[in-house]
Amino acid sequence: MAYTALRYLGGPRFLSLLLPGHTLLLLDLVHAATVVLTSSETGPHAPRAQVAGLLGSLLCFPRTSLPGPVLQPSEPHIDLMECPDLQEHVLNVVLRCARREPTAKARCIAIASLGQWILQNLTNPNGQQSGDGEAAFKQKVPHHSSESGSRRPSVTNSVSPRIREAFQVILQALQFKHHTIARLASETLKLCAEQGARIEQIERLPQLIIDTVCLSLDIHNVPHPKESDKTVLTSLLLTLGELCMSFSVRTLQQPKHHDSSEPLILIVFRILYKIATGLQNGERIKLFTTDEDFDSTVVLDDVRESGSGDAGVYQTSESIASCQSAIRLCAKTVAMHLITNLGHFPMGIGATRLSSLVDEQDDLMTGPVATVPVHPAGPGGSSTGPSVATLQRENSIAGARVDAMEHVLASPNLQLLML
Repeated sequence: MAYTALRYLGGPRFLSLLLPGHTLLLLDLVHAATVVLTSSETGPHAPRAQVAGLLGSLLCFPRTSLPGPVLQPSEPHIDLMECPDLQEHVLNVVLRCARREPTAKARCIAIASLGQWILQNLTNPNGQQSGDGEAAFKQKVPHHSSESGSRRPSVTNSVSPRIREAFQVILQALQFKHHTIARLASETLKLCAEQGARIEQIERLPQLIIDTVCLSLDIHNVPHPKESDKTVLTSLLLTLGELCMSFSVRTLQQPKHHDSSEPLILIVFRILYKIATGLQNGERIKLFTTDEDFDSTVVLDDVRESGSGDAGVYQTSESIASCQSAIRLCAKTVAMHLITNLGHFPMGIGATRLSSLVDEQDDLMTGPVATVPVHPAGPGGSSTGPSVATLQRENSIAGARVDAMEHVLASPNLQLLML
């Protein structure tokens, strides 16, 4: 009966209908959802995905919208009780689902819910802490980038202390061999990169994120990629670029560990160069395992991506070369974007080369041609000497133009200015 009720509640739709007295049943729903997710039943009749969606929606509810009194679960009598830590209990269940859920769809929903909860807490940290719902309105006044570091408020003490734990679960999901879960975790992390200024104020969290994304790129960098491998790698590469652009250059120049001297930006460019050149790792990669309770196996794969087409399709040399070309192009694009926008790292003074490739084509035409002597024609004929010499010079000038243009277009990090 509980399975049927949870299946046809419609997941998040039940909370959006605002039925009379529906808030009294929230604790009963959480209790029944916990029973479903902690059971070992993975059959088609077990509504694990619907339950994960219901808990994910309840997790991201504002605290001001949560009710005070709720019905006690598993009681024959109708008694009301206060449950101020309802969302903490929901967070524990969602974290457990993201760590050890045996079905792929429910685990994807749990990971996406964690990302939404992280973004909600980072965007409005004070609103999640206040229970009276009377948070004062504060207008966000823009400041210059040089002043943003001194004016930026500290959020270390105001955000939920469990944000790091949620990030660790998402980071471990990046190493999944299940491509759908790995790509979803990557897209979720890219969504959280929007609040990079707040993330880098949490101690050692940016270093952990950048290092784990680079490690995940090394894990998924296979010698013969399929279409699904290309999708995961390009998603991870773009996520790495978004994270580096959201963090400050000062954070990227810090070492990843206290006992290490390698800055984060060096690790980023090293993995980008490795993927862009097609190098493979010859040694075994040590996985990022900060949580021993994390299970990387999926018993029931109930997620199928439309258009992936890896199953049952013969992999040809042309398809492998196409995937490799797309992955390397994406790595080169991210590397060039970081070089261009991160203060022209490592030369923070501006453009690295500005005047060395400037070629004034008009100067080539006016100089040598003006010094050609012109001999008048005789009484019965015309002089062809000067025209032949001029034609030869124009041909040499045209050849010099082509050589100069090829030299310019073959230069890395090319920027064209057309007048």
